[in-house]
Amino acid sequence: PSAGDWGGIIICGQAPLEGEERKFTPIGNYYYGGNNPNDGSGYLRYLKIEHAGQAFDDQNEFSALTYYGAGRLTQIDHVWIDNVLHDGIEIKGGNIQLKDVVVTRSQEDALKLSTNWGGKAENLFLHNSENNGIHIQDPILASSISSSFTLSNLSIVDASAAGVEISAQLSLANFDRFLLSDTPIGFAFSTTYTDAFTFQWDNIFMQNVPAVSNDTLFNDQFNASAVLPFANANQLPSWLNNWGD
Repeated sequence: PSAGDWGGIIICGQAPLEGEERKFTPIGNYYYGGNNPNDGSGYLRYLKIEHAGQAFDDQNEFSALTYYGAGRLTQIDHVWIDNVLHDGIEIKGGNIQLKDVVVTRSQEDALKLSTNWGGKAENLFLHNSENNGIHIQDPILASSISSSFTLSNLSIVDASAAGVEISAQLSLANFDRFLLSDTPIGFAFSTTYTDAFTFQWDNIFMQNVPAVSNDTLFNDQFNASAVLPFANANQLPSWLNNWGD
C-alpha cells in the first residue's frame, strides 16, 4: 500500500463558520455550516486511517480526515492517521473537540485549521510531516461565537517546513504545553495581521529548532520553556503500542 491509494473521510456539520453563509465542500459539493455550535456529527474512536490523500481532481485533494462545520458535540479520540499524500487532518470551521490523536508521515500539513475553527484539541502527536506540523489559515473574526480555540499537550516532531505556520489573526487562540522538535523554524508567520501573534502561549519547549520564528518582535517576546511540557512529549503515546505497524 502507498500514500494516496484512496481518498479520505469527510464529515459535514451545522456549526458556525467564518461569516454567516453555509458553504459547499470542494469535494462532493455538500452543504456544511450553520448556527448550531452544539452540532453533533458523530464520534470517531479507536480508528486507524492510512494510505489516504488521493487527488479528487486537478485542484483538490483529499485529506485523510476532514471536518466541515462540525460542532462541539462531535468528538474524535484515539485516532491514528499514517502515510498520507496530502494533509492528515483538516478542520474547517465549527468547534469540534479532538483528544488523543496521532498523525504520522503526512506529505503536507499534519493538521490544518481554517474558516474560524473554535474548538479544543489536546494530546496531539504530529510527527514526520513533509510540510508543517500545524497550519492555521484564514482570518479569524473576533466577533464570531466560534473565534477562540485552544491547543494543549501537543508534540510536533520532524516537520520539514515549520512547527506551526500562521496565516491568520490569532488574538483569541491559546497554545499551552507544546513540544517543537527537529524543525527548521518553530513559528512561521505568513500573514499581514499586525496582531497575528498576540495569542496566549505557555510552556512551549523547543529542541533542535534553529529559529524560534521569522518575526523579530515575536522573538523578543517569546520565552521558551526549559523542560518538556508534559511527560514523554517526544515519543508517540503508549496507547499505540498494540496497534501494529
